Amino acid sequence: MSFSKEGQIFAHFETRTFLKLACAEGAHLIEPSNPNWIRDRNITGAYFSSQGTYKDVAAAYAQGKKPLSHSRIGQIITWTIQQIHANSSPELQKQFPLEKIQLSKPRSLRSRQRISQALGGVSLSIAAGLEEGMTIQEAAVKAGLSEQQATSAKPILESWGYPVPHLKKRLRENRRIILGLKDLAASTEQLQELLNLVNLGLYRKELTSDDPAISRVMDVIRQSGFKMLTRDFAEFIAVLESSQTPFRMLEKVVKTGAQQGIQRYYFIARQNTDLAIQAFLNSPQLQRFRIR
Repeated sequence: MSFSKEGQIFAHFETRTFLKLACAEGAHLIEPSNPNWIRDRNITGAYFSSQGTYKDVAAAYAQGKKPLSHSRIGQIITWTIQQIHANSSPELQKQFPLEKIQLSKPRSLRSRQRISQALGGVSLSIAAGLEEGMTIQEAAVKAGLSEQQATSAKPILESWGYPVPHLKKRLRENRRIILGLKDLAASTEQLQELLNLVNLGLYRKELTSDDPAISRVMDVIRQSGFKMLTRDFAEFIAVLESSQTPFRMLEKVVKTGAQQGIQRYYFIARQNTDLAIQAFLNSPQLQRFRIR
């Protein structure tokens, strides 16, 4: 049982911090008069270093024998934490009183999302929009939710690991990206950096704009007078790479429906459309796709 700074501990903050500091002191290495100390210590380590339940830990330590009961696993973990606490320095004991060390685990992300779904799925609906690059306000509008519901969901979404930028900040950043992509003085490297910042939400918004800053690669291929099958698309992408034409690929996972699977979207800066067309037309390997 060892909890390093890099090791993940599935425990509440106070418990997690205590275990790391106690193990750093070597409190887990002081053996009490208990013949099962090594086993009990390992069981406790297995419990807190995984998302496993008492039942999972009991099954893992059965080793062909009758597994320990769930209540026995709980007793072992409780006793082991008490012993580690007793082995800790007075300073650490004062900083982390035994009654503040929680032995339960925080709910897993999956569990919290299931609860959200059962309660109406507000946070899950907004999360789907955030995954497409929308702001929390845009995601709420798409899901038919109110601004108040979006505000209430914000701390939940942040606890799930979703960055929830302020709308004005996102709009300023999107405007900077678009102006940069339209800047004719931008270098190849600068255009590539800007394309890399385009998310799915901005991509879709630009394609419906009257003056888009990007062009879909598929549209450029057709504009160049080529016709090909989906399986041949990679050859055109290879030509863009060899010609050093900046491009970007976005992915979206479609979980249901006829288009279930991974959808990929390739695009370039609109100002590079002529450059891409010339690269396609000058490529010997693509000539078999030309429309005669």
